[in-house]
Amino acid sequence: MSRAALLLGRSLRDVVMLTVQGALLIALAVPFGLRTPLGGALLSLALVAVLGLAMSSTSYGLALRLKSEDAFAPVQNSIIVPLLLLSGILLPMSLAPAWLFTVSRFNPFVYVVDATRAAFVGNLTGPAVLLGMLAAVALSVAAVTFGIRTFQRENA
Repeated sequence: MSRAALLLGRSLRDVVMLTVQGALLIALAVPFGLRTPLGGALLSLALVAVLGLAMSSTSYGLALRLKSEDAFAPVQNSIIVPLLLLSGILLPMSLAPAWLFTVSRFNPFVYVVDATRAAFVGNLTGPAVLLGMLAAVALSVAAVTFGIRTFQRENA
């Protein structure tokens, strides 16, 4: 069986689950006052799906490389937590000190977060959305390539 099919099958399963969960969260937030254009919500779900593909592929490739369940969580957390904090998802980076804002610009996730925020307010054609889409697609291409190569190398 193709190693790409193995990776993409597992990763796409994760993407479907992530997208359904995101849609449910958006639907549940509407009665509590969330007001967003339908196009913005759909674009945000698409960005989450593409980013989910990147994260899932990276996780499978990294897990296969490490070959130890005990090593995977600490390595993943030491990478994910700083990226999460610097992405601006918890607090907009515009509120951060200038040096931290500058450091955050090297994190591709910050562009996806900015694109999602712009989409939720209805700005579907702004530069933030374009940069976020480019960052998400670039991350996914790199992650899927890494995952497929790892699957091929480890199963050869």
